[in-house]
Amino acid sequence: MREQRLVFDEAATLYDQYRANYPPQLAADLLAMANVKEGDRLLEIGCGTGKATIHFAPYGYPLLALEPGVAMCAIARQKCVAFPNVAFQNLVFEQWPLEAATFKLVYAAMSLHWVDPEIAFTKTADALVPGGTLACIWNRPQESEDALRQEIRRAYEKVKHVKQPQKAHPQARYDGQGGTTERFNASGRFGTVFSAQYPHSAEYTADAYIKLMQTMSDHRIMPEIEREWLYGEIHDAIERFGGVITVDYVVTVYLARRL
Repeated sequence: MREQRLVFDEAATLYDQYRANYPPQLAADLLAMANVKEGDRLLEIGCGTGKATIHFAPYGYPLLALEPGVAMCAIARQKCVAFPNVAFQNLVFEQWPLEAATFKLVYAAMSLHWVDPEIAFTKTADALVPGGTLACIWNRPQESEDALRQEIRRAYEKVKHVKQPQKAHPQARYDGQGGTTERFNASGRFGTVFSAQYPHSAEYTADAYIKLMQTMSDHRIMPEIEREWLYGEIHDAIERFGGVITVDYVVTVYLARRL
């Protein structure tokens, strides 16, 4: 049975081309907020194709990026080939041999929800130097009530009744007001949680939007006949509404220092 958190590797090239990017300012702000200095080390959990990694790499700090997907990791390596300060390990965070009290900044960009919740905040704290910073980065599309989104929602509703019951998406445990903050606080390993937001947007043609959908893990594990029907409905809806869909995103960063 395919493990949901590993299916991204099946669409690594599409993921790199169509998933939302991160604002370059994010890396500069995080490094400043974490008070990273010369000689400090960084750890990235679940780097994917390096969409966030590439913004941290040019600063020259030693950066270890973990990624379980072979194809995803290969793209990230190639993207960072000009930066000898960046190293990669092809494995999940749970399997990574802990380097205790080593890193000044540990960050996870759209990946911490795939880590076993029993260790997500404990092993990260163990990896940080005292006073080091953990940053959880979410890059999420915002809800919209325009006519096109309503058409797309109706298409999803038509497939829901024939889909097998699914477990709640792992990201749900970090959703809602204070969701991530509550996880930080419940661990007992971190101080005050701070947050910052970076709004941005992207435009997709009908074809490009379907490519984006093909990178979504919950879509990839759907039965093929349902998935293709759904994509056809979404594609047709976008074409009827002018052939382009604009998606508003907000990057939200939650960060706190290890006690």
